[in-house]
Amino acid sequence: MRVIDKKRADIMPSVNNAHIKFGKAHNLQQRFKNYYFDNDGDVNFTPVVICDNYIKEELTSLEKLIKSRVDNYRIRNPNTNRRLEWLQGINFEDLKNIILQAHEEFDFSSK
Repeated sequence: MRVIDKKRADIMPSVNNAHIKFGKAHNLQQRFKNYYFDNDGDVNFTPVVICDNYIKEELTSLEKLIKSRVDNYRIRNPNTNRRLEWLQGINFEDLKNIILQAHEEFDFSSK
């Protein structure tokens, strides 16, 4: 087990290889560096969808849609009871398929 965020280790839960993180990143290189540092290099970082020309509200809405579809897998922070973007009980391929399906179904023009 390792802490999610070393800078906030006192309030963050720990994860291991049975957990998957999902979310959006405005700067993919910086996000990778952060996770690489927090996990001492032991991380698989795989972008599934790269969106270049969408507004922030559209990406936030898409992320909410994905969160609703993986809600049963989301872990809670034991210190705050808040649901996180860390998942347990789902494999990468299943998560990838959920993300791709949500992205395909999401109508960016109507948001």
